[in-house]
Amino acid sequence: GSKCTECDPGNFCPIGSNSQITCPVGHYCPAGSFAPSLCEPGTYTITTGKISCDKCGDTGYTCDGYTKTICPVGHYCPSSASPPVPCEEGKYQDLIGQTECKTDVADGFYCPPGAIECHLCPAGQYCTGGRKRPCSGTKYSEEEGRKVDCDLDCPKGHYCPGSTSSPFPCPPGWYQDSIA
Repeated sequence: GSKCTECDPGNFCPIGSNSQITCPVGHYCPAGSFAPSLCEPGTYTITTGKISCDKCGDTGYTCDGYTKTICPVGHYCPSSASPPVPCEEGKYQDLIGQTECKTDVADGFYCPPGAIECHLCPAGQYCTGGRKRPCSGTKYSEEEGRKVDCDLDCPKGHYCPGSTSSPFPCPPGWYQDSIA
């Protein structure tokens, strides 16, 4: 041939090509492409031969160039151009496709990072705002689901490190002579 032909849309033609190559998934190829262009975050293609990438569009989804994925439970998707973000401590998300995490956590319960549901506060701690908090000073508590600071004093002959559900007896050779 006496001249070269421009590569068709949806295909690419590297230098010295004698035929067109179909644009792969996750890429786009406008007319005259010498290489496939990667879809930007927030866009995607799931088929070959595309001349442009599809916009993710819907909130509560994330698109990585190759796939459009609904935001999973325990996460939120504030932008279709970034991956799902785990809910932070004190928040939860029990539904798919959400753009934020829920904060309506009852006192006496806590939510670990990435929570789908919240849990009853363990003995030896109290929970407010969806977070676990240690007992103050030398206090302890045997009660689960506490909403306020622990209220039991550590008895004589025992010690109570933070977040304990029962006093520990002093080891041999040690003593504690006050109610703390």
